[in-house]
Amino acid sequence: LSSYVKKEGQSLLSVLHDYDALQHLQSSGKFKMIAWEEPKDNLATVYSEEEIKFKLQTFLETVFMLSNNIDKKRLPIFLAGFEAVRNVALKLGLEYLWRYVYSISEEEKFDDYFVIRLENFIASCDFSVREVPLCVTKSILYKRVNVRNVFKEPSLRRKVLKSKKS
Repeated sequence: LSSYVKKEGQSLLSVLHDYDALQHLQSSGKFKMIAWEEPKDNLATVYSEEEIKFKLQTFLETVFMLSNNIDKKRLPIFLAGFEAVRNVALKLGLEYLWRYVYSISEEEKFDDYFVIRLENFIASCDFSVREVPLCVTKSILYKRVNVRNVFKEPSLRRKVLKSKKS
């Protein structure tokens, strides 16, 4: 699992970086011309948003969801000595939440088992992020986890999440 996270994690981070760079370039209205002599294998592989979502979801399910055990101490990625690998996987989890859950709404997929489990794993670990969107994502995540832990009634949870003052 460690080698899978190292290989696929770095690949996914690279894909996300390339996708964001292409989106920024397209929104700026400035396009860089590619010379015919330039080898085609030097160009970045850019996937569609749906493909990236599928790749991220598959990666996260493989790392965090294949085990039926929800105790993080029993998951291989949480063993001692794998902190760097674990942090890459958790960062990709934050990227997934930021791009495909919280960007829609803070109440989106609040009761979805996959999202709940991912949020609980991320909230239980102490790791730092420096990118602004991921910092915002982490604060939304902590709010959602706290609301879920404090309020047991689903309708009350949703009401608290919808409240702008909470």
